[in-house]
Amino acid sequence: MSRSAAAWHLQRLDADGLIESDRDGRAVRYALTDEALEIFVVLERGDHGRAC
Repeated sequence: MSRSAAAWHLQRLDADGLIESDRDGRAVRYALTDEALEIFVVLERGDHGRAC
């Protein structure tokens, strides 16, 4: 994946609230937001269509 393609996808994920970025000098670290992590956990379990 090209650097520009990766940057585009990271910008979309950030704009959609799925990741947070933290700049440390020239480096930027990305992490999933709590909301995104919850979505992935639900999808991993396979219970995304069931009521509680």
